[in-house]
Amino acid sequence: MLETPPNAKSLAAALQPTADWTKRVEALRLVGTWATAEHTHSSHAFVSGIHELRDAIADQVGDLRSAVVKEACATIAILASTMKDAAFQAHVDTFLASLLKALVVSVEVVSGAADSCIRTILVSTRTGHHAVLPKVVQAATSRSPVLRRCAVEYLGLVAASWNTKAMLRHNVPDTIAKLLLLGLCDGNCGVRAASRKSFWTFQARFPAKAKLVWEKLDAATKNALLQGGAAAAPGEATTPRSPLESDASSTASDGLRAVFARLYQPHYFQERAKRLAKLKEAQELRLCTFTPVRRLRRVAPQAKHVVTLPPPPPYVEASSSRIASTVACS
Repeated sequence: MLETPPNAKSLAAALQPTADWTKRVEALRLVGTWATAEHTHSSHAFVSGIHELRDAIADQVGDLRSAVVKEACATIAILASTMKDAAFQAHVDTFLASLLKALVVSVEVVSGAADSCIRTILVSTRTGHHAVLPKVVQAATSRSPVLRRCAVEYLGLVAASWNTKAMLRHNVPDTIAKLLLLGLCDGNCGVRAASRKSFWTFQARFPAKAKLVWEKLDAATKNALLQGGAAAAPGEATTPRSPLESDASSTASDGLRAVFARLYQPHYFQERAKRLAKLKEAQELRLCTFTPVRRLRRVAPQAKHVVTLPPPPPYVEASSSRIASTVACS
């Protein structure tokens, strides 16, 4: 425990690139101890001191010595775990830019330390560091398959750990859905496998958004997604199982996949309502106990229509009588 808080200017001088790497490591450890001291992580002196040391700490992530990089990543992880979200939010963009560059380094110690630090940053927040999303989106669309795979895995962590209301307020689910759609159709097999794991994590929190992603996939991608549905979530430990346990779990997972695939068919609920209506009608016909009687309606015979001609006019009768008298005289 620190008796007196360190001087930020002396720490900044010790973190200069021209300083010896052992002194830089000691300065980084002193920053971590300062952050973990009781009530100092929320003091004004500590917050202002970290603001002055931010660029110097971020520069240590790109150092050539793996020991310096590892200590710098551990210091940033401590800051993310101890500082409040509002105080650490101002430093996320600077730290994440250096950490993403360290991910593509071929040295496994450096890339592993950077990856662990980024995961700690994502899960150590109560509401979510929304300044992370632009950098993650940029990494998910980069040319490096390592960056794309890690970005998709980080999206799974975001979907699993961040506050739901805060995510909806910043349209985070829409961003994750777009990136998952790209990851599921990626040309790299590692990116596709990570996208499938993150999809099921995302589906558990936002099923409506996941359904929109599902409907835009082709049949082959859907089949691969269903086959990888029982895979462990990112960061979840897997233990070997006996053949009986594996058979039982595979049978249960197959049933869940079938139900999930059936529910995600387009127009499933409309067709289901029609089928239920037909079944209900057939059941009512079977349970009907009376036999309908057909009653014939008697039709009354129609009267014959007699055509009556009007009487002839008087001049016709007079002319016909004259003709008759003429014929008789002749």
